[in-house]
Amino acid sequence: MNIRLFRRIVREIEAKNPYFQYKPNAVGAMGFDCMHKSVVAMRMLAYGCPADSLDEKFCMAESTVLETVKEFADTIIQLYEAEYLRPPNAAELQSILADNEARGFPGMIGSTMFASN
Repeated sequence: MNIRLFRRIVREIEAKNPYFQYKPNAVGAMGFDCMHKSVVAMRMLAYGCPADSLDEKFCMAESTVLETVKEFADTIIQLYEAEYLRPPNAAELQSILADNEARGFPGMIGSTMFASN
C-alpha cells in the first residue's frame, strides 16, 4: 500500500473513532497509537492470520487484536461506505458472473438475490 494512502487512512480513522486515539489504558500506561492498531488490523485482515499470532511481533494481546479489528472494520465502513463500498452495477455484475463461471462457479455472486440471471 502506498504510504501516503496508509497515513491518510490512519488520520481519518483516528479522527472518526476515539478508540484509535493515543491515550492511557486501564492501568494508566500509554496504550497503542492509531498507527500500531491500524497495522495490526490490516495485517490480520490481509493475511487471515489468527489474532494470537500477532502477539509476539506486535505485543498486542489476542483480545485487543480482536477488538481492534472490529473497531477498524466498523470505522472503515463508516468512513468509506458511500464512496467505495457499493453494490456492483449491472455491467460489473455480469462481468463478475462471467469470471466466476469461467472458474467453475456458475451463478455464484454471494447472494441468492442475483441467482435469477
